[in-house]
Amino acid sequence: MLPVVSWVRRHDRAATAVALAFICLFGFVLRVWNLNWDEGTHQHPDERFWSIVTNDIAAPSDPLEYLDSASSPLNPYNRGHSTFVYGTLPLFATKGIAAYLHDGPPPAGAIVGALDAVGIDLRDNGQDRFDAGYDVNLIGRLLSALLDTATIAVVFALGTTLYDRRVGLVAALLQASAVLHIQYSHFHGGEIWVTFFGTLVVLGSVRLARQPSTRLSIGTGAALGLALASKFTAAAAVLVPMVALLVWLAPDVRTAVTDLASRIRYGRDGTRARGVGQDSLAIQRAFAVLGCALWVGFSAFIVFRILQPYAFDGLLLDDRFRADLDYISGVNTGESSVPWTIQWIGATPLVHPLSTAFWWGMGPALGLAVAAGIVLAAADVVRRRRYEVLVPLSLLVLLIGLVSRQFNPLIRYLLPGYPVAIVLGAAALVRVWDHRPSRLLRVVPVALIGLTVMYGLAFTNGVYGNEHPRIAASRWIDENIPDGSMLSAQLWDDALPLGLPGIDTNRWPHVQLDPFFPDNAAEQVFDEDGQVVSVVPKVDGLLAALDQADYVVEASNKLYGAIPRFPAKYPATTAYYAALFDGSLGFEQVAQFRNGPSLFGIGIDTSGAEETFTVYDDPTVTIWRKTDGYSSERARAIVNGDAARAGVDLPPAEAATNALLLTPDDAASQQGGGTWSDVFDPDAPTSTLPWLWWLVWLEVAALAAVP
Repeated sequence: MLPVVSWVRRHDRAATAVALAFICLFGFVLRVWNLNWDEGTHQHPDERFWSIVTNDIAAPSDPLEYLDSASSPLNPYNRGHSTFVYGTLPLFATKGIAAYLHDGPPPAGAIVGALDAVGIDLRDNGQDRFDAGYDVNLIGRLLSALLDTATIAVVFALGTTLYDRRVGLVAALLQASAVLHIQYSHFHGGEIWVTFFGTLVVLGSVRLARQPSTRLSIGTGAALGLALASKFTAAAAVLVPMVALLVWLAPDVRTAVTDLASRIRYGRDGTRARGVGQDSLAIQRAFAVLGCALWVGFSAFIVFRILQPYAFDGLLLDDRFRADLDYISGVNTGESSVPWTIQWIGATPLVHPLSTAFWWGMGPALGLAVAAGIVLAAADVVRRRRYEVLVPLSLLVLLIGLVSRQFNPLIRYLLPGYPVAIVLGAAALVRVWDHRPSRLLRVVPVALIGLTVMYGLAFTNGVYGNEHPRIAASRWIDENIPDGSMLSAQLWDDALPLGLPGIDTNRWPHVQLDPFFPDNAAEQVFDEDGQVVSVVPKVDGLLAALDQADYVVEASNKLYGAIPRFPAKYPATTAYYAALFDGSLGFEQVAQFRNGPSLFGIGIDTSGAEETFTVYDDPTVTIWRKTDGYSSERARAIVNGDAARAGVDLPPAEAATNALLLTPDDAASQQGGGTWSDVFDPDAPTSTLPWLWWLVWLEVAALAAVP
């Protein structure tokens, strides 16, 4: 036997601790690799909003002012922001920690210096790259990376508690390599926070299912409150502790049901399942469960009340917070016409979020393991009566149920369920390894683990190991586009080039396009004083901008990836993008910048992924140059203002049928489908004996109506 193997077997706990430490270190490195991936240019729009809000809020003068929603300077609603649909725990914590690290007493400077020395770019020539205001996002990303590394350890604890240490270690390795976790650890926001605390809720709930206690109930409730104060997605975890307590009470419920059935069968004085003492014990256990449930709810409420104080106005919900909930509800149902929800038109409920998680968030290898794990866990509940497995399953069911009902099921909305699902997937892999009906089958878990690790490495290497596409495009513009050339800029995307060191953006004037504006509407033109000076139909504005532009610059695939999903609303803009890409508009593509996951020279094409998976840290930037083939007349004929005026503006939730109009592809198919005789064969039986076929169908319809 090899000495290392012998030592591991003799020192099982120590070996496990060493392995977990290496896994956590591996996960941490992936999460902080090129943490400053956008070089301080704030390329994530949600991060940008967080940074603006962080810069605007200020510390209250005392604890009472902190809790006063109407006057606290820490309340975003009081600082010029009409909406803030995020948890305030990450907002407050990030600002406070950034303020300490930037200007705080020792050892703040030493901590920043040490982190910078190991490759986490917090300083540039000795000066901090961050502050507690607009440039807080770098500290927000660091905190996301640290919390997600801690999630790896929690996943190990959950796997060990539910199964054994081997499952815990495999789950930790899979968690460390999970791509969506790696990606969101590079972002400042609430996703990683809610996932960390939500996983703690599941861990505490599993332990409650085994032996509830007041202390454990308070801790689990506190974790739930922290999760809710991080992001409202944690609502899916609210019932998880209750499920755990019911699991612990289940034996008494089963006995009570059996007892009742016995009394019904044998009569009041007949055979009874248990004695008076047992009845008393069951009642005590029921009251214990009730007490634990109250402690969970009470501690969760107190923590949420303290860390999300501006959700309340006294004891009631703040009206502004309620308005925010109504707003986000309208967005999530697709009833509000906001541009960024167009990308989900036609998405199949339940199938879309699960397939997105399978192919991109986890990757097929981890997705297969997780799918097998969920099936086996459900089988364990039914066949082996392992009811404690209902605890993690309940989170997945509730989370998937909530997300699948939404019109816009963003890939990140399922992130809080990833750690739990990964634990179940790891259990399935270990079970396959142990049962091994054939030696060949042992290759399966090894291959799935290996492919998951490779996918995580490929994502980190390809996306964060290369220059951000917008930065690369900005340098290309600086080197290749003549000064004074007119560049297009989209209202709902960033204008290029970015203001990088050494690049004077004033060298290139911009003409603004607003592709998301409805095609049948008119845009108001304002002067410097904010007064309306003219009203221009969108199509006329688009054509005028194209006449002026020397280069069309799309800073991402955001607009042309979403707008063609709703051609009834955007007939002209859809035609514009089609002609832009096929060259018939008179612009030629001269440059394109994108990265994508890659390892050992093998790349993964993510063009089919959800927009939010690529558009922040790995957008596709495309640049077209105007050629001599462009003419205003041809552009007007392509865009077709008459079709634009007939455009239909519907909420995204009602747009799946394209307002009952043919899409461009369907229209082309119908127009190229041949004559009536080509479509309907005149020699077919239905054509030679039409009366017979009509009689048959009428009889079938009549029979179908018979009771």
